[in-house]
Amino acid sequence: MVDFMQSQEQIASASYIMTFFNDVEALSWQSANYVNLMISTKAKYSTKDLKDDTIELDSEDQSSLVNITQNLRAMIFRTYTKLIALSDSIHLEKELEGEIKKLYEKIIKEVSPSQVDVETFNIKINKVFVSGVMADLLLKSKDIISGLVS
Repeated sequence: MVDFMQSQEQIASASYIMTFFNDVEALSWQSANYVNLMISTKAKYSTKDLKDDTIELDSEDQSSLVNITQNLRAMIFRTYTKLIALSDSIHLEKELEGEIKKLYEKIIKEVSPSQVDVETFNIKINKVFVSGVMADLLLKSKDIISGLVS
């Protein structure tokens, strides 16, 4: 019975790690889409900053920006929440945790987050996932994860 319970706990842990991985991947896509939209919109309106009050975006551009920003924020929230849930298990470095938290709090509050902040948050979350501790955790769960994927 104990082996069965341990096996079930390992499967649950591996599943959670897989959802975190999927969210990190989705965050990377959302970040890239956001940066691409920001670059093309800035070029279209010949500006360096879309926060300039004198710029009036047409309704399609405004709608695109709102939608992608909401999707990005949702993925940032999901990955950050899962990171915090996993932080005890993966022994996240306090300095890195502090940097990620500061970026998270800044991005979540901004109407239009800066490209640099979005890219930096994405990079740091990805670094956590592939860090030695997470890699070790993944290696321990390799058999379980490969069983879930196949």
